[in-house]
Amino acid sequence: MSLSMLQTGNLVIRPLEEKLIIAVSGNAGSRAEIAIEDLPLIIEFLGAQKRLRTNRRAGFRLNISELPPAERNSFQVTALKHSVNIGLQPVDISLGGLYAASDTFIGRPGEVLHLLIAHDNVSITLPAQIVRTSLCSRKFAFRFINDPVSPADFEPPEELTAIFAALEACWLGASLDLQWY
Repeated sequence: MSLSMLQTGNLVIRPLEEKLIIAVSGNAGSRAEIAIEDLPLIIEFLGAQKRLRTNRRAGFRLNISELPPAERNSFQVTALKHSVNIGLQPVDISLGGLYAASDTFIGRPGEVLHLLIAHDNVSITLPAQIVRTSLCSRKFAFRFINDPVSPADFEPPEELTAIFAALEACWLGASLDLQWY
């Protein structure tokens, strides 16, 4: 099967030599050229988006070290436990949880605390349950929860979704080196 063009909504994708051209129909001048070697990354990203909508545990994990330095520095996470604020160094984030390092012991698996997550002008405080610890490396895996009684029913709040989408857009832009014309 050979496709000369794919159109969905106002998005048009067509091949041109060793590139794919992505354009927005009805908006002359809005297009990107994507090198063929970037396709595996795009396919991984799109697959993660599809899995995210069908199974949140399979959601895309964003590696914070792959963000541009300015974005990495503007993403802050603080653990709030017993009226003490503990700064965390985020390793990765998804819409379902966070993996982070801390110089301070935070807790054991099963404990619930609150995480203050902030990026640019958006912030949110979420209850989170520690699901895994690595005491030698001082890393902690958290899953976001709405209610400790039924933690599996987590629905990401609007602020968390906005923060994740902004970080994801920065990561994607840095990873693909897109140029719009």
